[in-house]
Amino acid sequence: MLLDPNDTCKVADAITWDEEERSAALQSYDVLDTPREEDFDDLARVASDICGAPIAVVNLVDTTRQFFKAEVGLGVRSTPLETAFCRHALLRNDTMVVPDATKDPRFNCNPLVTEAPHIRAYAGALLKTPKACRSEPFAFSTTRSGSSRTSKSKC
Repeated sequence: MLLDPNDTCKVADAITWDEEERSAALQSYDVLDTPREEDFDDLARVASDICGAPIAVVNLVDTTRQFFKAEVGLGVRSTPLETAFCRHALLRNDTMVVPDATKDPRFNCNPLVTEAPHIRAYAGALLKTPKACRSEPFAFSTTRSGSSRTSKSKC
């Protein structure tokens, strides 16, 4: 389930899009489970370099998992939706910044925080379809708690 009614990250616009429409749009692009592509890898690499973040991803949030079209520093191509920071980013209009995941009740018990890779900060921005349907978060994370470059700056 993408949206949990008990989620502590409730925002007014959390239900202003049609999840079936978002999922159909994602499926129409035929990009899930496709091989890596240099252009997407470059986006993740540039985000990692500019923001000084050891982890950067271009991901696609499916109904049960997130698929990484590109990733730097994570070493996997998908993770379960239950641990995905990016599913929370879909609840926002544009960006979501988590300066310290260990102090955020949405994430402080998340195995990505309590275990390797020990994510400490997160920032994600939505990619949107031409019809302005919420699409997928473009995100980066750091293992350094409270990184000023992650929570402020041009990133």
